Amino acid sequence: MAASLLGLAVGLCGATNVLATSASAACVRHWDGLACEAEADVGSHLIQAGSAAKVTATEKRGRGGQSDASSPNPPSARSSPELPAPTALRKPFFLHVPKCGSSFETLLVQYVCSGAIPENLTVLDPQAFFRDLGYKCPGSKFGRLESDHRPLHAGIPLQMVVTMLREPSSRVLSGYNDNLHDCVTMQQHFLCNGVSCLGDVFLSGRWIRNASVIDPVEYAKCVENCAVNMLTGKTCEAKDNPDVEAAVRKVGELGFVGLTEEWNMSVCLFHAKFGGRILASEIYNTRPGVYRTAQEDKQKLETLTAQAERMLGDWPATIEMRVYEAARARFWQEIERWGVRRESCQSQIDMAFDRAGTELPAEPIR
Repeated sequence: MAASLLGLAVGLCGATNVLATSASAACVRHWDGLACEAEADVGSHLIQAGSAAKVTATEKRGRGGQSDASSPNPPSARSSPELPAPTALRKPFFLHVPKCGSSFETLLVQYVCSGAIPENLTVLDPQAFFRDLGYKCPGSKFGRLESDHRPLHAGIPLQMVVTMLREPSSRVLSGYNDNLHDCVTMQQHFLCNGVSCLGDVFLSGRWIRNASVIDPVEYAKCVENCAVNMLTGKTCEAKDNPDVEAAVRKVGELGFVGLTEEWNMSVCLFHAKFGGRILASEIYNTRPGVYRTAQEDKQKLETLTAQAERMLGDWPATIEMRVYEAARARFWQEIERWGVRRESCQSQIDMAFDRAGTELPAEPIR
């Protein structure tokens, strides 16, 4: 039964159906699976792929993950006796901020239930996972693990809470392209049906938002306080008095805060803090935003996405940026404290893919 649940291997590089186990000239490995020269990123997952990675079309235009030249570059690693020892994380509580990395659910499942489930298993829907494999990895092992975006409510021990946060404009662009995520009023106004909205353009099998019809800045204002709200017990789209000071304080008190733009480094930091072996399935993106575009549609796609990005370039994101900057400062401090280095992190990930071979990835349980 387990074998039927896992399904066949799938891939993210063009029409290829198996993730390569080593980088090629055309595609390189990172958390989006493989970045291919013929692919374009519409913002649903902007990544930092590390020193070996190609830069996606969106990053070349200046938004998304930082290049190695501009990323913080902590001093050389300290000797291992000075590094703190990992401490096991019990019953993690996942604060799932929209568009910040659903794939983190796979890492949590693999970490908590190590040895009880196949290492190449990925999770798209935790509810479906618990339905099908809860007898091996029950929900009682988690404080909370779900695809829904419920806020952090009072009474939860903050040291159990793990989350991923994302640069605000990148998060907004991703939500804008994903059915105007969390903005019900705009979804209704523009007749969004879960697949397309009014004015969308159909390119290479996918509906693309048209910024001339649906203003991305209007959408940004609708969800501009999402991370602040969720950290302080409110729903993403709440409008009343965002408490940014409390949100910033919470960022410093949570058990783990990763950065979507630094996915690989976030995975390595998690394991440095809490132990466990890095698995290739933890790098796999279960909800990819990179997809193949036919050559004749490539220019149209770039024109549409560039327009949305330009319009968002003037959006200040003042409140959310304070939370993100606090998360980013904490992240790089912990990278230094736990002795995580980009080169050694990538080496561990490469070894994980080598161990997995053609066993990765399995079709996510839906």
